[in-house]
Amino acid sequence: MENNENSYHYLDPDFKYTDKNGLLHNLANIQNEKVLLAFESLKVTKRVEEFLENPIKLRILTHCLKFIIICFKMFISGQDKLEP
Repeated sequence: MENNENSYHYLDPDFKYTDKNGLLHNLANIQNEKVLLAFESLKVTKRVEEFLENPIKLRILTHCLKFIIICFKMFISGQDKLEP
């Protein structure tokens, strides 16, 4: 892992969430940091395009909170699309 101002080192002595180099485990099982960065960038870009094509209309704060919870659950589970 590069050692610069933007680096962050996780405290995970049992390597439950990171590998020996401090790289977080990921659902795609990508070990190379540069490949992972490209993969995540493409996934985020794809997701932004989906939201631009099919925006979710939010009317009140509770809808915003529900939306954030749904997005977080999708991120954690590795799900690519919203289920109806």
